[in-house]
Amino acid sequence: MEGLINCKNPRCITSIEKDIVHRFVLLDKEEGSYRCDYCDHIYTWEGGLKKMIIDKLYNEVEKKGNVCVGLDTKLDYVPQWLKEKYQDIDEIIFQFNKRIIDST
Repeated sequence: MEGLINCKNPRCITSIEKDIVHRFVLLDKEEGSYRCDYCDHIYTWEGGLKKMIIDKLYNEVEKKGNVCVGLDTKLDYVPQWLKEKYQDIDEIIFQFNKRIIDST
């Protein structure tokens, strides 16, 4: 998973180099634990079965089939590196939403 979770480890390269895309690997779906692909820091959400929104979406798609998701993107949600890569606001939001869609 890329660009959806930010690593909070201050020693992670993503904390130092701001243009690096945050990447995480799902370790345990039931626990909701993810590992940073760069520093190996592990994040687990409390409550065991408590999942991130994307995990809930995956589960619903498995049960019901494809779904339609609306993307109401605020520019504040877009990572700085993506804002710097493109000059046009429409293109920035398009690329951000495209990454979300391509990742799901």
